[in-house]
Amino acid sequence: MSLVAISMFVLPVLMIGGWLRVVWSSGVSDRAVLLLRFAVGWGVWALGWLGLAVSGVLAAKPQLFLGVMPSMIVLTLVVTRSRLGEVLAGRTALCVLVGMQSFRLPLELVMHQAALDGLMPMQMTFGASGLGHNYDLVTGASAFVLALVLRRRELPKAVTLVWNVVGFALLVNIVVVAVMSTPMFAKFGSEPHQLNTWVFHAPYVWLPSVLVASALLGHVLIFKKLLTKSPSAESFT
Repeated sequence: MSLVAISMFVLPVLMIGGWLRVVWSSGVSDRAVLLLRFAVGWGVWALGWLGLAVSGVLAAKPQLFLGVMPSMIVLTLVVTRSRLGEVLAGRTALCVLVGMQSFRLPLELVMHQAALDGLMPMQMTFGASGLGHNYDLVTGASAFVLALVLRRRELPKAVTLVWNVVGFALLVNIVVVAVMSTPMFAKFGSEPHQLNTWVFHAPYVWLPSVLVASALLGHVLIFKKLLTKSPSAESFT
């Protein structure tokens, strides 16, 4: 198994584990119930898409891939508007929510290697040979720095809000590039090396279904934390 394949399995598992740890560290009285629900939800979601990839269904019917983003958006909104979302946003330190987005730095390095290996089309990585349209590396690197600063001192909300807007925009950008690179659209060309088909296979299907989902959830929770007043005190620092 290649380093890219191993990384695309390990990173999603670590991210799911990280979210579960945040729930458990919230200290709320019903954290065990919330943890169980969150774990089951993540498990069904991640294993469901993995099953579609392993069985060959996604490769045979790639149009099913277009259902990832709409369903992900709906589930993210459901989670953030639930009791779980209140706990995640209200009782998690801002530096933790921001810091969790730093996973996008190693992810972009792995994706770049995938492009060099010919697994992923070049337009989905950063500036390689002038072909890359992915700037998410900036989000991952800046998340690490901003999280360290927030852990040591309080910053104006506007600073984190602007960072979150930019990070969200960069996430939308690469998602659009990825979707437009699928065989259904072939916006960047129809040659095999120009098509985004690797995500139809395991474990690469976890890139959109788990890692993009983690990034989206993180951004929405940060917006929720910054834009709403919560009586809950932060407990996870």
